[in-house]
Amino acid sequence: MNERKYVRFIQTPDYDAGAVSERAKSILAADGVSLSGKKVFVLFNADRSFDRDDVGTHPEFVIGVVEAIASMKPASIHVADPTSFGSELSGTEFSRAQASRLGKSASIVPVERAKRAKITALPCLVQEEFGVPVEFKNCDFFIALPKLKTNLFTEMSTSVATMLYLLPSKGRLRFHDYRLNGKLADLYKAKRPDYVIYDAVVCGEGQGPLYTTPRTLGLMIGGSETLHVDAAAAHIAGIQPWRVDHLKLISDRESVPIGVKSIPVEPADALENKRPFRRAEWNIENLNESMRVIGGSKNYCSAGCVGLLRQSLEPWLENKDFPKSGLTIIVGAPIEPEKIKHGENTLVAGLCAEDFKNCGVFIHGCPPDPAEIEERLLKLLGTNEKMITRLARIAGAPKDIVADSVRANSFGVEQEGISLSTIARIAASKASKSARRNLRKLRRAVDKSFK
Repeated sequence: MNERKYVRFIQTPDYDAGAVSERAKSILAADGVSLSGKKVFVLFNADRSFDRDDVGTHPEFVIGVVEAIASMKPASIHVADPTSFGSELSGTEFSRAQASRLGKSASIVPVERAKRAKITALPCLVQEEFGVPVEFKNCDFFIALPKLKTNLFTEMSTSVATMLYLLPSKGRLRFHDYRLNGKLADLYKAKRPDYVIYDAVVCGEGQGPLYTTPRTLGLMIGGSETLHVDAAAAHIAGIQPWRVDHLKLISDRESVPIGVKSIPVEPADALENKRPFRRAEWNIENLNESMRVIGGSKNYCSAGCVGLLRQSLEPWLENKDFPKSGLTIIVGAPIEPEKIKHGENTLVAGLCAEDFKNCGVFIHGCPPDPAEIEERLLKLLGTNEKMITRLARIAGAPKDIVADSVRANSFGVEQEGISLSTIARIAASKASKSARRNLRKLRRAVDKSFK
């Protein structure tokens, strides 16, 4: 690669895979990237958006970049699929035609079911070891494709934050609290991107990561110095890079300055035209007169229970009035018992509030599963649950898919939804696993009886 590492801004007016591919080729060539014979791993922001352009990295953008990489004759290309179904990106916004086109250039790695290997961060701030797909650990070139958008957990969705999608859902939730930025810095320490290309064609401002408002910039932003690319993207969105805690942590540890004056860009005036984004708000208090929050005075995590609750409440705040019966949320610690009032619509969230679990519907976890938070809230506040959603739940479909379906029914979101064939496949898989588990128990019992 060229010695001077520029952050390059390329005008990209729309989502057309062919046009994106040509621009990606030019940006990689400008930095002297050579991928011949290399094993390439591609990671993108896979937040579900129901056919909206401002939430996750657009499928056409991913396809275009992958086809640009394929033209450079690598030994292999693997694309991570971090969604629950983990099969040809069926849990993302890719259509069947798009998934099929992507599959002609790359192999899809289902993160939830992938064979995992360990990578380590030494020294670490929060987490020393991570379980990642073997294909990721063994790759020669790692390229991240984040979406430029605000994020209530991390200020903005950087390429470093996108690395959470390398982990299975349980791994993503671990330390998803006040330690989240330290965890991201450790993940970056274990294995950092070799190249970053932002999807900044249609960006997201406001209540990211899931409930953003579209903001069109018409840009592709790329480069080989991860921190500089993330810092430049933050600056364009009107966010001071050092306000993004994980970038500040990495900058201090790696001695890489993230002030925009130290970042070489092309064209030279690319950073002069800032377009300040509306920031995400994580507070859950005083949002609605029908909602009462009983919060702890100390343990009250913006990246943990509180932030996850705010994310799940967003559709109600935007699209629907709270029922007259209201909603009470108990979260954090310490909590003064005299403030507790027993009521039907009470949600108790997280390990810190466990002492009050009998006061309402309790969701365990530190932090709780966001899909479970959303599903419980939807039940408490009243939903229009269709039969297919009930069947999905009975079959043991992943919680996030069930929550998606309930939310769509409740708020009139247009989506394809979960199919009966998929429900049947999930049920069959669960039954098969249960049968194998029972067989192992029987064999152990028989072996024990003969000893």
